Amino acid sequence: MVKGYDGSQFQSVGSNAFGGSAFQDVAVNGFDGSGWTRLDQAAIPDSGVARYKFEQDATDSWNGNDGTLTGGTYTTDSEIGSYAVSLDGADDAVDIPVSHSSGDGLSLSAWVKLSSPSSAQYIVTIDAPSQYSADAVLYIDDTKIGFQCYDGSYVSTNTSFSYDNTWTHIVGTKTASGDMEFYVNGSSVATATIGNLTESGTSSIGRRGGSGYLNGLVDDVRIYRKGLTDTEVSNLYNTGSI
Repeated sequence: MVKGYDGSQFQSVGSNAFGGSAFQDVAVNGFDGSGWTRLDQAAIPDSGVARYKFEQDATDSWNGNDGTLTGGTYTTDSEIGSYAVSLDGADDAVDIPVSHSSGDGLSLSAWVKLSSPSSAQYIVTIDAPSQYSADAVLYIDDTKIGFQCYDGSYVSTNTSFSYDNTWTHIVGTKTASGDMEFYVNGSSVATATIGNLTESGTSSIGRRGGSGYLNGLVDDVRIYRKGLTDTEVSNLYNTGSI
């Protein structure tokens, strides 16, 4: 029997949990042979664009926006499920066929494990026409980690980051009205405002355009077409679903 959380209590479920008026995402713990680990969420949220779990491939488990891994390997050192993707900081990346519509909200979520500092490395990039700009990125830059958007000028929300070789959950959000927020391990750490994002180009995990390759592990990348709320980000970090 599997139990799912419906927002107020755990209930026995099949594949989805009914929350009174609509089916809700559920977070499930399972035994992977050595210990209990957080498993997949069952339902696809209405705002979900793509989810990359990296369970030995780069498929999108939500909407079929499958990615293409160049270089890189899959590792059992993961935070969600059984595998994550390992990128070498030289030429490894996952190209993903997703884009952002100007005026829409946007949220980028990822688990990362980084062991060595470096300047200008990109975790998730949306719509990069070149190595110099993109609609939105999750990034690290020396001692900073953050979320950056571009409306003709760069606007960043970031915080200091310690490279302690542990898994960290990061989320960048932008509402349709232009409110930006950056979260680390479920808590808001920085805010800003921005105009419409109008770039178009390549979206990737592990680089921006042809540069800024990431050295580290990435797991469970999720892209939403809205700015997640504080509660949704906290739920995502703590339970694995919004």
